[in-house]
Amino acid sequence: MKRDMDLIRGLLLRFEDHDRARLSRKELQLEGYSQEQIDPHIERQNEAGPANHQVVRPQYSSGHQSMIRFDLGIRTTKAGYGFLESVRDPDIWRKAKDGALKAGGWTVELLIGLGKGLLKKQIEERTGVKL
Repeated sequence: MKRDMDLIRGLLLRFEDHDRARLSRKELQLEGYSQEQIDPHIERQNEAGPANHQVVRPQYSSGHQSMIRFDLGIRTTKAGYGFLESVRDPDIWRKAKDGALKAGGWTVELLIGLGKGLLKKQIEERTGVKL
């Protein structure tokens, strides 16, 4: 399965649509994507840092773990917000993706850097203030 950066961005944008810090998998459904496409991206973002999915298994005083799992939901992290802040604007997102494709690949960190550079340029053009 290939990583879909549009899906990752869409998942992070979904967090902004809600007031709660943690969302369920059901609340992270995106039009045009199946649960089979979304779940692995959530898991990978949990590993990479932009999102955190917490599942708890209570432990008994005897040391044995319960068979019951409590899914506390998924939340975005500081890294996720950093990514989102740099590529929230659809025009900046498109330009960052185009630049990464021309370079032959991307990482979340690379897209954050491209997004920040494009955002900085946009601010300078709109305000006349050199950053």
